Parts: sequence; structure tokens; C-alpha cells
Amino acid sequence: ADAPEGPPLAATLPKSAPVAPLSQASAAARWYLMCIHAEGRTSDELSAMPLAARSINLLDSGQPLALGRAHQAEFFENLLSSAPSCLPLISRTHAELLTKPGAHRVTVVNSSPNPIFVDREPVQRGERRELTQGQILSFARLQNNAYFHFIWLQVRTSDPAVLAQLASAGGS
Repeated sequence: ADAPEGPPLAATLPKSAPVAPLSQASAAARWYLMCIHAEGRTSDELSAMPLAARSINLLDSGQPLALGRAHQAEFFENLLSSAPSCLPLISRTHAELLTKPGAHRVTVVNSSPNPIFVDREPVQRGERRELTQGQILSFARLQNNAYFHFIWLQVRTSDPAVLAQLASAGGS
């Protein structure tokens, strides 16, 4: 099978990269998703976008956060403004993300008939995956019998305890 297209995973930040909180307003968000690749945008264009336009905060409420066009419409529309044909491939409610107080992981559950990917591995409807600092949650389209990943969202944390645990484990 053909290898999926898109930037190589090695081009992303290392899992042990320290991460600061996004802003004072989001200090309660220990976990967040940061867009590190969007089809039609260069890395310089992404970097120039305000943090709020390229990140989604996950609060430790114990309640799932719905991820999709119906819930973060402006986020996805802005990121894919140069590739609008990809937008319908993100379901209105594509997945649910859950973080719990004190947890060292984020749980994703696919709610869509379209797969979502964790480190390029598909997560089918109803399946659940645990994610941690540095892992990639992506959306893809099928093209020539291979998936092309058009948005990459990196899981990040500002939790000092998680970052210390990752550092002591050598980032693994």
C-alpha cells in the first residue's frame, strides 16, 4: 500500500517538548490541541495565526468536548480556507475528547463514519484511543487508495507533572 501523504511525523515537535500555557484566559486548560499542519497553508502562515485560531483548549471538566464542524466551525473554516474541499470530510460531530482532573492522558472517541487518525493509525466509529503529549490527531481524505492527512492537531499539555514525568522517562 502507498504511504500516507503529508508531513513526516519526525517533522513534528518531540513528545518531551516543554509547552507553556496558551494565555491567561486558558490557564485552566492543561491539555490542548495545536494545529501543526493544514493543507494549503505553509508552516510560516500557521505560525503567524493567533494561537486561539490554531488551537482548541480541553478543560478538565470530566465532560466530553465535541470536536467537529458544528462545534469549532470557525477554527476549521479558517485553517482550511485554502483547501475548502476538505471541510466536508470533517463531520459536524467527528469525535469526542475527554480529559479528567489529574489525568495524564486525553481520550478520543470517534463519533463519525469517517475515520480520525492517531499518529496515522485510523480510529473507526465507536473506537476509543488514549493520547498523550506530542501525539498527532489528524483528519484525512482517501486519494489514490491512500489517506492524505490534511489537518494535524498535536496533543499538548501545560501540566508540569505530566511534562516532568515525560522528561524523567526520556520523552517516551
